[in-house]
Parts: sequence; structure tokens; C-alpha cells
Amino acid sequence: MAPGPRPGYSQQPLVDGFSLDRITFVCFGASYLTALGLYLATQFSRSPWLRTGAIIFHAAGALAQSLFLAYHQPALFSPFGFFLFFSWLIALVTLQMDLASRVRSINLFALPVVLILVALAWLRATGGDDGAILLRDARGWGVVHAASLVLASLSLGFGAVAAVMYLVRARQLRNKHRPGSGVQLPSLEQLESKVRQSVAITFPLLTMGVLIGAGMLWGDAENLGGWTDPRVLGTSVLWLDFLVLVCLRYGFKVRGRLLAILVIIAFILLVVCAALPHSLPARWHAPAGVGS
Repeated sequence: MAPGPRPGYSQQPLVDGFSLDRITFVCFGASYLTALGLYLATQFSRSPWLRTGAIIFHAAGALAQSLFLAYHQPALFSPFGFFLFFSWLIALVTLQMDLASRVRSINLFALPVVLILVALAWLRATGGDDGAILLRDARGWGVVHAASLVLASLSLGFGAVAAVMYLVRARQLRNKHRPGSGVQLPSLEQLESKVRQSVAITFPLLTMGVLIGAGMLWGDAENLGGWTDPRVLGTSVLWLDFLVLVCLRYGFKVRGRLLAILVIIAFILLVVCAALPHSLPARWHAPAGVGS
């Protein structure tokens, strides 16, 4: 069951007479799942109604999740809040991509990621938000720290989706997949380009977030879990993993299947890191009740 609203917020906010506390994980989770089923059905039928229905359920899920986030305002640096916010961003971006692009197979691979992240948020919903802060409460370098890590996560998430699509497309070619049948995917060159772009964007953003976080921790290590904080250790491992990935990509010109697999591994490690508890120095965000 999702945690209640933070102290100081209305228990029964209304939008045109509708109580937002009625929106649950089932609302947007079921909408995304239905949209995924309809997107899958469009691969076997050319009926425009299937795609229209998929877009409607996709949009309904994104709207319901937006209202859920607005009502509960989960702490971004808690696993619960991060997974919810991360899945919401992916759902919004892929909805826009589907509307703007002729290549619509993206949601066959992105929506399962959204559903997994929503499920992880649901599993961590009772874990509490100890030591976490709301994004709107962040100030100073805390804002830059949060923004860089969120953008790095989003870039890596789409890189992992492109990597999975690359592996599926490569398998289609090995099996002499007939053009026009089955799941329609972009060319290997296009997909590999997206994976490379993800690596190029994620590493500097992740590095910025890690360095700022290290600076924040350096000044308040005695008040936190210190350098043994689980997410600090996990993020350090993730950064080192990405450093190796960048060296392999640009130093040894690694590409293709191996690059795709490494990006997927990096994304899995990111999810593991996000599931770990984490805290931030109090001086980097506003006190409770301030900054609303």
C-alpha cells in the first residue's frame, strides 16, 4: 500500500470533485499493461483502432501516475520515489515518441521497463522515506546533484531499451527474418547509434552527480552512513563500471552486441543502486515544512 501524503498536505485534495487519494498503483499499472497488450496486438493487425486504444491507455496511465505523484509527493531519493519518478519520465517520453515517429515498436520494449519500475516502487512503498528529501526541497548543489543523476538515469534507461532492441534485431537477421513480418525494428546501425549516444550522454552526467555527491558527503560524512553508505558504494561501482564501458567503447572501439550487453548490465546495476537506502546532508535541503 502506498504511503500517505506528507504532513502539512491536504488529506483529500479534489479535482472537479474527484478525490486524488483514490488513484492507486492499480490505476496506472493496469493502464500501462493494457497499452502494452494493445501495442503488441498492432504487430499482428493493421487496425488503427488498436493503436488508438494503445495511445489512450498509455496516456491515461501517464495522467494517473502524474496525479498520484502530485498527491503523494514521494521523496525522490527514496527507492519508492525514484522508481515512480523514473518510470513516469520514461512513460511520458515514449508516449511523445510514439506520437511523433513512424517507428512505434519502442513501446514494446519501453513499457515493460516502466511496469518493472512501477512494480519495484510498489514493493518499496512500505520501506519509508528515511533520510530522503523531496526534489522541491533541494537547494544549491543538491538541485544539480539530483538533476544530473535523474538525467543520467533517463539516458541510460533509453540506452538499455535501444540495446535490447539491437539484440532482438540482430537475432532477426541471423534467423533470416522476412521483411514486413513480426516486430518491425529500426536498422542495427540506427539502434547502435542510439546506444552510443546513451553512453556519451550518461557518463558525464553520472560523473557530475557522483562528484557533487562526493563533495556533499565529504562535508557531512560523520552525520551519514559515511563512505560505507550502501548507495554510495553502489553508485561508485556503477561509475567504475561505466568508466570501463567508456574506455572499451572509445579506447578499444567496442561496438555492436558486446556494447549492447554492457549497457544493459549497467542499467541493471543502476536499478540495484536505486533500490538501496540513501541519505543526504541536511544542509543541502530545506528543513521540513520549508520550501513548499
